[in-house]
Amino acid sequence: MQRQNPQLAERIRLLPDLITARAVAPARADGDAACEQMHRHGLVRAREVQRVARIHRDPFETIIAVPDGG
Repeated sequence: MQRQNPQLAERIRLLPDLITARAVAPARADGDAACEQMHRHGLVRAREVQRVARIHRDPFETIIAVPDGG
């Protein structure tokens, strides 16, 4: 599986109250593991959205919030 360029993690900018050094450290320490974790997370979220999208096809139905899993 192709991975992102490891140097990309060095370019992540910290944003107060949003992106902390603690959150970025694992990506900088092990980029392959961070990519694998995000890939698994993305697959789970995609399945959740597909399931909800199939159930709620009524255009007048309220839009359901997708949990962020955080």
